Amino acid sequence: MKQVTILRQAIEQNPHSSEAYYNLGSAMSDEGLWSEAADMFRQAIKLNPHNPKFYNKLGIVLENANMLSQAAELFGWAIKLRPDYIEALNNISTVLIRTNRFKEAEEYLRCALEINPRYAKAYNNLGMVLENMNRRVEALGCFRQAIALEPNNSVFYTNVGKMLKEFRQLNEAEVCIQQALALRPDSVNANLALATLYLLQEQYEKGWEKYDDWRLVRDGNRHLPIPQWQGEDLTGRRILLFADQGFGDTIHFIRYALMVAKLASETNLLIPKPLRRLLVFSLTNCKICNSDRIDARDYDFISPLLSLPHRFNTSRETIPQATPYLHPSRAIVETWSKTLDKIDSGKKYRIGVVWAGNPAHVNDRNRSIPFDVFSSLFDISKVSWISLQKGKRVTDLATTSNKVIDISGALVDFAETAGVIANLDLVITVDSAVAHLAGSMGQKTWLLLPYNPDWRWQLDREDSPWYPTLRLFRQHEIDTWAEVLAKVRKSVEELLGELLGDHS
Repeated sequence: MKQVTILRQAIEQNPHSSEAYYNLGSAMSDEGLWSEAADMFRQAIKLNPHNPKFYNKLGIVLENANMLSQAAELFGWAIKLRPDYIEALNNISTVLIRTNRFKEAEEYLRCALEINPRYAKAYNNLGMVLENMNRRVEALGCFRQAIALEPNNSVFYTNVGKMLKEFRQLNEAEVCIQQALALRPDSVNANLALATLYLLQEQYEKGWEKYDDWRLVRDGNRHLPIPQWQGEDLTGRRILLFADQGFGDTIHFIRYALMVAKLASETNLLIPKPLRRLLVFSLTNCKICNSDRIDARDYDFISPLLSLPHRFNTSRETIPQATPYLHPSRAIVETWSKTLDKIDSGKKYRIGVVWAGNPAHVNDRNRSIPFDVFSSLFDISKVSWISLQKGKRVTDLATTSNKVIDISGALVDFAETAGVIANLDLVITVDSAVAHLAGSMGQKTWLLLPYNPDWRWQLDREDSPWYPTLRLFRQHEIDTWAEVLAKVRKSVEELLGELLGDHS
């Protein structure tokens, strides 16, 4: 802050100096004073609208504030003023990556590298672009080139390690991530990458602690100033458990709330609204809370749900496998039974389907399936195909001529989805919250997984230690969904043949 004070004095002495405002803005940025820094850069631009570095710096500040469209516009102005401004070319690419405009990002990065072929950060960003465009071999080459140019950058080693993990070169991936940590032991991304690598291989003793600790560093305690539960005796104590990740993770790890409830005098759950009704039906020994009614004085401890496997020292042998642990409302189940009977008279084998997960998920490009591939199932007769799909991908149904029952408008929360699932014979889904919901209900579920799966599904096995009723269908090569769907189709036909005496 001393530097900020000195630079304020410089402006008082020369209030018309654009450089003085730029220098003060830069110092404020270093102190994390983003709003004040933005004001200084705007004043610098006002005094001298022809200096590209002012626009570039303001763009960086706005990107940090998640004002991405404005940031891209400012980087664009910097480039117009100076077409060979490689830092601005690289910076606009980071915004375009964050907004999934990968082709545009590639063009800017290729331009930067043409100007300076030794610009390591541009190679790293180009690797990220190519990875998201499923050009993985090229991406790995770019990450390696970044290391060759800047061998002491921890981020580059982490990215190589993650890419090697996608190629199932797990030993080499661990070596790279360990190198990243040797360069920067406090790297959150590298520590989490190593933790998930351990969990993927069922090395739970090594994985849980690192995963728990570094996830909390990344996310922080986003709730009240209540002591974090570290495994202390809960006799006579009140604890607040909260969902710290997405719906699928919450459903997956809510099983541990049942274990906590056996130890504490009162177990409270702070859960996103779409899950509350279902959990009220299911977890009768827990209290579901509203965030606007939480008082820190009411609780002795707090814990995120994803910390609980670590707190209970979960190993391969002690994974809590008992299902079902989530139960739909009988009234909702009966309502959906009547609704579906009106459609198929209860005479067809009912299969619920989900072909796409949350588009905001970091691995959605791998785990969601193109509809033209998935829809190859829908011409199998003797099946009532019932879409459990939510979100924008529901519109995919308009592209198939086969009959698929669309009930998306009625799936207002997970209690309704659970009521539908209870009336199905089978659920076929990508890695999504529905997979966890069906598994937690003990329903027969076929889960379709990419070559590089989420850590909880491990590698190669066709079953899941977390959900006994799941059968896993895996890609054996990257981007080979057609092969997976062919196997699923054959399995559906075999199942119908066994149950209905039909092979069509």
